[in-house]
Amino acid sequence: MKYYYLKKDKLIEGKVHIIKQTTEPISNYKGALGGNIIKYVTEDNLNIPNNWGYLKSTEKLYNKDDAPTSYHSYTESGWEIVDTDGYKEHIEDLLKGDRDSNISEDIFYNNKYIQVRNQEDLDNIEDIKDSLSDTETTQWITSDNSLLEVSKADLESILNTYKTRKMDEFSSYAEKRVYLYKTEDIDEITKYFSYLL
Repeated sequence: MKYYYLKKDKLIEGKVHIIKQTTEPISNYKGALGGNIIKYVTEDNLNIPNNWGYLKSTEKLYNKDDAPTSYHSYTESGWEIVDTDGYKEHIEDLLKGDRDSNISEDIFYNNKYIQVRNQEDLDNIEDIKDSLSDTETTQWITSDNSLLEVSKADLESILNTYKTRKMDEFSSYAEKRVYLYKTEDIDEITKYFSYLL
């Protein structure tokens, strides 16, 4: 560990002035070093962070890079969300990303994974489906580059699976979005959406 003894008035001015740096704590450091001093302790012999902040009310030096999100500020209670609207918008963006990722996941069909990651994949399935008669089959390249024999009905089933999944994901997203903006308790929101954060 490293122990830094810093001039308090300089921290208030936005500057770091180190009075003493040790690897062992100084007992009664305020008396020993002349008062108006704060102690900052780093783990694993780290230095004072480049992006530091100082909370005057608690005489606490902290690392701004430790903020869980850009919507947090350091307070007497530790890191707290101060921009609740921004935080909710951030979670909504994460929800959209999760929704879109779930929609575009490969579809498991006949023990193989079929790629549906973008509109081009869907168009390819649609085009091949439309080109087949009801009795024809074709070899489809799966996500792992192996082959799967599929019929027109198989491709129709894959497309229907995709459409159902998409509807379900948008419905789930809409419900979660309503909950997000209806709920006032930030801790409750953070807990509910912890799987995204």
